Amino acid sequence: MTSTDTIFDKVLFIGPYASGKGGVVSVLTTYRRHIEPFHFAATCSRGGMVASAFSFAWLLVKLPFVKLFTARRILHIHFASYGSFFRKSIVMRWGKALRFRVIGHCHGAEFKIFAEKKGFDKVAATLKKCDAIIALSESWRRFFVDSLHCSDVTTVFNPIEKADNPTNEVSDRIKLLFLGRIGQRKGLFDLIDTIIAHKAEFDGKIHLTIGGDGDVEKLIATINAYGLSDIIDYVGWASGEKKNRLLNEANILILPSHNEGLPMSVLEAMAHGKAIIASAVGGIPEVVENGRNGFLITPGDNNSIHKSISNYISDPEMAAVHGKESLAMIADAYPEKVKHQLKNIYSRLL
Repeated sequence: MTSTDTIFDKVLFIGPYASGKGGVVSVLTTYRRHIEPFHFAATCSRGGMVASAFSFAWLLVKLPFVKLFTARRILHIHFASYGSFFRKSIVMRWGKALRFRVIGHCHGAEFKIFAEKKGFDKVAATLKKCDAIIALSESWRRFFVDSLHCSDVTTVFNPIEKADNPTNEVSDRIKLLFLGRIGQRKGLFDLIDTIIAHKAEFDGKIHLTIGGDGDVEKLIATINAYGLSDIIDYVGWASGEKKNRLLNEANILILPSHNEGLPMSVLEAMAHGKAIIASAVGGIPEVVENGRNGFLITPGDNNSIHKSISNYISDPEMAAVHGKESLAMIADAYPEKVKHQLKNIYSRLL
């Protein structure tokens, strides 16, 4: 039995470069803060396609030397869909050939769609090179077991930091916050269409702050075309202290996505004591209970978006009540709990 005091020295984490954007980077950043030692190798680079190709090739070249000359015996590989899965599948197969123990950790919100397009059998053949799979939620775990026939699948939440003094004070206007990629998948324009359709009702009663990147030009053009600047603010990409400040100031996180894994923004908002309005997709229904800590909506259904927002307008204090419930429900995602789960998986594989 490997001692858990030294077990992380036996693990090489593999994923996107640390200064990138998105949920996987946020997960790895939290790992880095709480795991000692933390050994990491990137499969891409912020320097563009050529630099990314070099980084990927260099990883493949150095893995045999890692196996021969270091204590690393486990590759913990973080992957998503499409190009990410293609790159990581090469690492999985190469790692297995080098006799590493291989863990595939799926973060792809569209992985079910990708697997269906690629072919379940082809995706399953790659994942069988893994000794274990980590899924973000119970619903995703069932997908890997039932559809891809993976035999060793464990649910581990993405880790989120405890917030300092989380509060949820409702003022004259309910403050909604959207964090994420601006585009179709996250459903932001469904939300904006809902605000446009009910502008007279919402004016002076809600305020939406948007933090993210993506189709910014369309967002700004829509805000200007429909005179929404009194209701909606776009503040650019939000990370670190800026994101914490936005979460502290908000009453409700809203995420009307069309598909998800288990989004970091929802978990982080819960740790800040916020109510949640989010789509009933992926692992979200496992952390958002309708009427307890927020409201679940149907993807693409603007009526359900309107109804959920209207519920809080009718009873503003409900946001504070739901925020307290979010805090009570999020303990399984705190770093020490996640770290303990990882240790158990590594110990079993070694």
